[in-house]
Amino acid sequence: MRLFCSLLLVLTASLTLTSSLHAQAASRCDDDALAQLALHHAMDGTSADALLSEARTGGLAQYPSLHLVTLGSEDVAGRDAWIARLLARGLGPLRCGEARNAQRVVYVAAPAQGSLELTPEGVRVALTEGFAAPVVYVRSGMAEPVAFAVHEGLAEVPFETLATPLVLQLVATNAHGPRPIAELVIGGQVASASTPSEALPTDASLIDLLRARHERGALRPNRMLARAAQAHAEQSCRVGQVAHVLGDEGDARARLLQGHIAARHVGEVVARAKNETAAWRTLTKSPSHHLAIGNTRFTDVGIGRAQSRGRTCLVVILAAWPRWIASTY
Repeated sequence: MRLFCSLLLVLTASLTLTSSLHAQAASRCDDDALAQLALHHAMDGTSADALLSEARTGGLAQYPSLHLVTLGSEDVAGRDAWIARLLARGLGPLRCGEARNAQRVVYVAAPAQGSLELTPEGVRVALTEGFAAPVVYVRSGMAEPVAFAVHEGLAEVPFETLATPLVLQLVATNAHGPRPIAELVIGGQVASASTPSEALPTDASLIDLLRARHERGALRPNRMLARAAQAHAEQSCRVGQVAHVLGDEGDARARLLQGHIAARHVGEVVARAKNETAAWRTLTKSPSHHLAIGNTRFTDVGIGRAQSRGRTCLVVILAAWPRWIASTY
């Protein structure tokens, strides 16, 4: 709430606000809520992650991510090229807002792919075209996340049994596989997966720590899985898109089979951030990633890392009893 109260005090500054739904590059960016975030960034340089955290805590945003750019006030082509790059990464449709003065414009864009609505019956879910198979993940305090199925657009979440603060995350599947498309925070600031007196590691040991916290055994490092994860991390950075399905290679199970690796169960978490530390931290904040890492079925893990264009791509492949096979059938 501090963020939005402070915004009311600076709306008379030389920066002006403008507001629209962006499925593609358009003549204006005019979403009011995102324009407020753009103004906040312009006034004090607040990062996209910090803006998103404050907006979620204030109950005024469900965006899965925020994206910022500052351009010259007349650089319409630069703005359209930036939006086109976001769309090429599979983030569309987009909402976009701006804050401007005579010299520069701050643009803030966010994916608008789905939404969560609290009702007396549970959580009402809406998806944009191209998404299906929604699941609502809920993390209550330090407890292990729980997945709730969605039937006819409704997930029956028993809020009366859950302690706040809560993180609700909507995951749905499109042509690139499952991905978080909306997130809602209820009941104030949500702590990370660590206790206040404990700093989480930001490397591979985080996986064992998160599993141990929920009484799960450690996973065995597996070279075959690591090679597959490394290949996918490199491709993710090469194309500038983080997804489970890129090109014609299929999902993690299909990619393993192409490399002559079979397993009873296969899972994967992916992240792209400014550095590896930030990428690992997403695993502590995302209920669906957290739940996948702690899955009791998995026995082995492989990790891949790549860097490109100032970003780090992180891929973690999880599997149950992976083995090399002579044929992919």
